[in-house]
Amino acid sequence: MKRKRSRKFGNTLNPENELFVIPDLEGSLDKLMSFINIVSKNIFENDPTFEFPNGVKVPLKLKNNKRIIVLGDVTDNHKYNYSVLGYINKLKEINEDTVILIMGNRDLNKLRLPYSLRTFVPSDDSGNEFRISSWKNDYETFIKGKDPTPIVKLQFIFEKTMGAPNYIKNLKLELKELGLPYNDSDTISFITNEIIPMYAKYLKNSFIIYHDPITNGVYSHGSLTTKNFLKVPYSNSVNFYGVDSWISAINKWAHDIIVDQVENEYNNLDKVLPLIEYQEPFVLNGKWTVDVDGKGISIPNSSSVVVGRPWKFDNVVANLDKMTENGIRKAFKESRANFGILPINTEVCEVLLQNNINKMVFGHSPVGDIPFFIKTDIGGIPFYTVACDTTYVSHKDRIGIIRITPTNIRVEADFIKVLKYVQDSSIEDGKGKMNGSDVSISYKLSEAGVPIPEVRTGG
Repeated sequence: MKRKRSRKFGNTLNPENELFVIPDLEGSLDKLMSFINIVSKNIFENDPTFEFPNGVKVPLKLKNNKRIIVLGDVTDNHKYNYSVLGYINKLKEINEDTVILIMGNRDLNKLRLPYSLRTFVPSDDSGNEFRISSWKNDYETFIKGKDPTPIVKLQFIFEKTMGAPNYIKNLKLELKELGLPYNDSDTISFITNEIIPMYAKYLKNSFIIYHDPITNGVYSHGSLTTKNFLKVPYSNSVNFYGVDSWISAINKWAHDIIVDQVENEYNNLDKVLPLIEYQEPFVLNGKWTVDVDGKGISIPNSSSVVVGRPWKFDNVVANLDKMTENGIRKAFKESRANFGILPINTEVCEVLLQNNINKMVFGHSPVGDIPFFIKTDIGGIPFYTVACDTTYVSHKDRIGIIRITPTNIRVEADFIKVLKYVQDSSIEDGKGKMNGSDVSISYKLSEAGVPIPEVRTGG
């Protein structure tokens, strides 16, 4: 592809306009509080505040030139799903133009809940139908020896089809802490009347992918791949005038479905299924997974911006001539030794650079103890792949801080070896387990596009 090489990035009108990234909270109040405590004095006003179940009050109003982008997967695997989602929704409400929300798969899959609560949960099991055929066997195994009460069946939905095994238990604990009723029927009523509308509010205000011209970046839950870039699901149209027209089209597609579902009280599953399926793993032979040495491995869905991953395994599977279980097993075993994050595809980077975009920022793909980025040289112009998800961080109460300005990508984490890892930008480094004192790294982009590291240790 031909393109101009004399390109400068960065909006110089607001050089201190900081965008803070919050990835994959999954209901963790510890991670959210870690973020707030670290950045609070720099980006928040004192009032108004939001009170959590433990009585702690935290600020909501952002200062001028400060912005936050939430990369999705706000809930599921920690105790305070209700409160964390409530805070994020309130944060958006107070800062309508300066808080950006992204749809994650753990947010979008809740579009199934109203249908499950209306049909599967109260049924007598005599006419159960499962959209994914393997769920039938999963349910029969799950329910064995149990009384198929509504709460048990709802537990199956969360645990076996949404990857949230402790959702019901954690919600009951949270309701108890809030002084609210938490028996089985109360919990189901709370999900129906409170939780589902909260997910709807989040999704109505969020994007599949967001282009921020101030930081020259695109932001999404999953990563861009050759299979999902410039493609709108269930559409043959590829006549986009640029990246922005594609982003507008795919966001409109998702938003129209969500609004239709909410306004019509989730009365047509067929209408919402395309969006639900877009954020799910690939289905092969009625299953989401392939057995590899006794372990179920999710089948990559590189056609989705929500769950696309730049992992070697995903890349190999995406390029299989034919999708077969044996092919996926072979790809997994070949990729096992190098399962880290790969740079964004060069052809995709070329197009993004043509549209004045020089970084791709995403969550969804756990990268180890620290957020990190890879700098790829595209004809003398740097492109940055910024991987933010630290779901499996060793220090569960800490979250890496990612600050992005028009001229800087700054990663802050409490690991003394961060400097080496960020500078090397190697795949294996991104998976490293490191411990040490606080270190913050700032990369200031020079005129020539060469990153100049600025290091602070401590505090």
